[in-house]
Amino acid sequence: MIKIRCVVERITYQNPENGYSVLKCRLKGYSEPVPVIGNMIDANVGSVLIAESWARQKEVKNIMLFLQEHQVSASYVAKIYKQYGNDSITLMKENPYKLTDAIRQAATAKVMVLTGGPGTGKTTTP
Repeated sequence: MIKIRCVVERITYQNPENGYSVLKCRLKGYSEPVPVIGNMIDANVGSVLIAESWARQKEVKNIMLFLQEHQVSASYVAKIYKQYGNDSITLMKENPYKLTDAIRQAATAKVMVLTGGPGTGKTTTP
């Protein structure tokens, strides 16, 4: 596994809804900042990014897309991923009420949307 460590020098673009970011980062061995593009929810100027595995970023992206399909804010993705890791989507499909374990501020309405509960206009499929 390759580890890459860089420091965020400039944020060119950052979407607060889904974390999609275009950053310029200082990377050892490069004279100019290198572009880093992807979903990085908590990237700030001066923060250190360590890429240990592209698989982790891909899984976070999949969780983000899954939650957005169910109108759950992208700001919860990092907390959910930290709590459940790569099993996040599977666990949320099996028992969406686990969201409240990971994020105490999650509104019951968000859980109801996931479950197709009363008032959502959706029905749950087994």
